[in-house]
Amino acid sequence: MKREEIIAMLEEELTKVHKQIEVDEDITEDQRESLLSTSNSLLESLEEAKADETANLQLQAICAMFGKDFDDLLDSKDDGNGDPLSALANGAESAEDDGSIRSKPVWQKIRHILRDEMSLKNILYSEDDEDYVTAQFGMGDGEGKKLTVRVIYTPGADSVQMRAGYPFDIDLQILPIARTYICQRNYEMRYTRIEMDQRDGEVYISTVMRLDDPDKLSNGSFVRLLHLTMSTGFDEYDTFRRYSRAEITDDERAHFLSEVERISTASIGASTRSGSRFP
Repeated sequence: MKREEIIAMLEEELTKVHKQIEVDEDITEDQRESLLSTSNSLLESLEEAKADETANLQLQAICAMFGKDFDDLLDSKDDGNGDPLSALANGAESAEDDGSIRSKPVWQKIRHILRDEMSLKNILYSEDDEDYVTAQFGMGDGEGKKLTVRVIYTPGADSVQMRAGYPFDIDLQILPIARTYICQRNYEMRYTRIEMDQRDGEVYISTVMRLDDPDKLSNGSFVRLLHLTMSTGFDEYDTFRRYSRAEITDDERAHFLSEVERISTASIGASTRSGSRFP
């Protein structure tokens, strides 16, 4: 294929994605704004590539988003029997095993499940890292709750991690109360965990799928765990949205204070028994 043909295909595909983002009802307005900004930047990069025949780095990066190699496309020939845009969009399913993570059978199967079996739209892939690859998409419950879902495949750990994140962070003023709640919920849950970054209050639901055979993936188990991750995210949504507004109930406040008192009493008792003295 010629360079200008590749640019034309990428431009048409990105324009389609841009239009889908504009009408997608399963993402928040902040997510929509961010995704539209990204797609606009990519389209601008294509315009720059048109004017500068040496600007191939942008083309390589955009091709990689669709699971394709720019140099391979340059060497390929269009026999007129297929839709090259479809080949770009399908990406990894037709990717040859070049030793990269994106060409591994597990990742190709994950892409197939997300797009074809689950019929998800506007999936963003990140496949440039040497240690892991990710797929990200938005998910809504039809009642105003929105999640950002990430699937992360790490061959070195023989695992697939699923994350369901929120469009808000926990207010830093009530991190101790949130931490108490999360600790209790993690004790109660069997397969999923709640993770929180104490530096900025980011919170998300996490599920890890271990791969006994790194070259195989159970479609049914993958879909069930992904649905469990998302359903748990929606179940916890209202609580974490309250925490993002620094809103806590009287019961939560009382429980937290009782825990502080219990820990303080236990600490003082232990120190007294060891002979420590407080001023």
